[in-house]
Amino acid sequence: MWCIVRIQEIEVIHVKVLLKKAYKLSKVLGTIKYAEPIIIRIHTDKGIIGIGETDLLAPFTEETPETVKSVLENYLGPRIIGMNPMNIVRIHKEMDK
Repeated sequence: MWCIVRIQEIEVIHVKVLLKKAYKLSKVLGTIKYAEPIIIRIHTDKGIIGIGETDLLAPFTEETPETVKSVLENYLGPRIIGMNPMNIVRIHKEMDK
């Protein structure tokens, strides 16, 4: 029996992880002590959960964890609710809009 799975909920979590050893990038960029990835959990109507993450690569980007979390929760996430999580091409097209 074949059934269609639909995305039901997008959960976005900001994580701050203390690095085992801080590292210095340069005099200008300073020292990195924490990693701050955003974890995304996609829940389906069939109980399947997918997990992904995005790394801001700070200080190489102007994005902050707060702006990435906001865009995922308020713009990108809602656009894919109800979509089949296996249809990656369609999801990418929708998010690119």
